[in-house]
Amino acid sequence: MKNQNDIIVIGVCAFLSIVAGLCMFFMKREPIAPPAPTAVITSAPTYPTNTAPVMAASLSGGSNSGAGGGGASPNMGGMGGPPPGVGMPPGVGAGRAGGSGRSRPGMPGMK
Repeated sequence: MKNQNDIIVIGVCAFLSIVAGLCMFFMKREPIAPPAPTAVITSAPTYPTNTAPVMAASLSGGSNSGAGGGGASPNMGGMGGPPPGVGMPPGVGAGRAGGSGRSRPGMPGMK
């Protein structure tokens, strides 16, 4: 009986390997073709005709009202926000000594 069991096991293994091979062959993925590369422009560049330099008093897109905006924290400097301690509940400093430590991470004077 040992020989009959071996033949059955070999037959089942052969059948499963044939089925697995056929599945892998017929279910293989089709390779995706990359898009065609764009053509390189090899013609001579064209320059604008009036290339006289233009002097300006400021940078383009800028305005004169860009002087020093500041953050809400007294440690950030600038001119935005109230003076320290005005309109804030007690203990909500920006990481100063005696504060509750609820300041922003990475700010100077943090506990």
